[in-house]
Amino acid sequence: MRIPEPLFRLVNPLMSLVLRSWMHGVMSSSVLLLSFDGRRTGRRISLPLRYLKNDVGLVCFTTDNATWWRNFEEPYPVDVLVVGKTLSGLASTERVTTGEPLEALRLFLSKFPADAAYHHVSVVDGIPSEADLTSTSIRSVRVQIVWTRLSSTEGSWKNRVPFSTG
Repeated sequence: MRIPEPLFRLVNPLMSLVLRSWMHGVMSSSVLLLSFDGRRTGRRISLPLRYLKNDVGLVCFTTDNATWWRNFEEPYPVDVLVVGKTLSGLASTERVTTGEPLEALRLFLSKFPADAAYHHVSVVDGIPSEADLTSTSIRSVRVQIVWTRLSSTEGSWKNRVPFSTG
């Protein structure tokens, strides 16, 4: 089921509140809070996003009709609240067309089939439609986050984040 766009103005602040609280465990295994300063406005933006870990950090997806991802057309600093820890990184984007970004989207939608509607991909028995994935109508954008340093604590992020990174 797809949440109507106007409802995101209500849902996102509630999800952000939960992710910042002691109750973050109910969703932080699959949802992070991405925070950054807008390139043009300088305004602080925080967005809850579903994520998957990969060999270099975390990956999220959005649709190209959203505008926030354009801040990362070149690598740009972000803070990420994930599993109760705040980490610093660089986010960059890539449109999903073929190759590795398409494989990453396939894996993402297999893990989170409810998100497929946002990417105009049908899912049958937990498997994203190959026809939809290879269609030229895919308008998805991959957001890759790579770690630079911890924001508020010392040491290696690999020792602090309570999940495997590779």
